Amino acid sequence: MTPRIFARGKITPFLFLVLLSGGMQNGAAQTDLSSAGNAAGVFSDADAGFKAKMHGKPEHNVTKTGEGSDDVQHQYLVAAANGVFMVAYQDHPEINAGDPAVIEKLYTSARDGFKKAVGGEQVEYKTITHSGLSGRETRFRIPSRQGAAITRMFFANQRWYHVFVLGAADFVNSKTAQQFLDSFQVIGSRSSQKSSREDLIRKHTDF
Repeated sequence: MTPRIFARGKITPFLFLVLLSGGMQNGAAQTDLSSAGNAAGVFSDADAGFKAKMHGKPEHNVTKTGEGSDDVQHQYLVAAANGVFMVAYQDHPEINAGDPAVIEKLYTSARDGFKKAVGGEQVEYKTITHSGLSGRETRFRIPSRQGAAITRMFFANQRWYHVFVLGAADFVNSKTAQQFLDSFQVIGSRSSQKSSREDLIRKHTDF
C-alpha cells in the first residue's frame, strides 16, 4: 500500500503553484532575508518534532491527505521574495520502518509526486546522512519557470519529514537556502506522539 502523501495527487499547499506563476506578492507574508542575520530565524517546536533555521516565523497549515481523521499533513512555510523554505511532516504509524523497500517506496512516491506537481526535471537523487538520520536528497530544475528545488526526506519515529527550498534558481542555490537545509534536526520526545498529533489536528483544522 502506497502511503497517502499528496492530497488528490497534488502537492500542497496551492501556494507553491502561485509561487511558480510569479504570484508571490499575493501569497504569504514575505521575509526580508537581507536583514535576517546568521543567528536569527531558528524555528523550534517539540510537538512538530523538529527545528530548523527558517529565517523567519513559519506559517503553519494542516492539509487533509485522505479520508481518515489522522490523514493530515502539517506544513511550515516561510516565504521570501523569490522562493520558499518549507518543512512538512506526516505521521505513518502503519509503516514498517525496518523494511528498506517500504521506506524507499515512501521516498520515491513523494519524490515523483513533487516532480509532477511543480513540473520539474530530476537532476540528482541520492542517499544522504544528516544529523544521524539517513534520507534522500533530490535536486530539480523547473524549466518552464526558470526555477529549481532541492528536497530532503527523512523517516524518523514513524514520521515522514519533507524539507525543501523551491523558487528561483539563484535562491535555491544560495548559501541561505543551504543553511536552512543543513540546519534541520529532529528533536523532542515522541512518547506522547498520538496525543500531540490529535491536539495539533484539533487546534489547526476545521473539517
